[in-house]
Amino acid sequence: MEQYRPDVVVLNACGAELMGLGRLIMGAEDVLNVCEAAPNATIIASHMDAVNHATVTRAELRDFLRKHGKDGHVLIPEDGECLEFSGM
Repeated sequence: MEQYRPDVVVLNACGAELMGLGRLIMGAEDVLNVCEAAPNATIIASHMDAVNHATVTRAELRDFLRKHGKDGHVLIPEDGECLEFSGM
């Protein structure tokens, strides 16, 4: 993050876990860490409410980010929602 300083970062952030293997995909704390590592980037959190082994929902991630003052830093699109970026 520090070296490349991306404008947009897309994260799979559902906190998916498999028994015996642990977490496979980033969770809420990881999203917060990326917010801090890339303070000028637009963060997009995806993959919530999509798989049965997910441990983080959209609502939970929104609440977590709000409690940490980062809710305006992360976009959490709904199923089928398209985000478009130009001029970057």
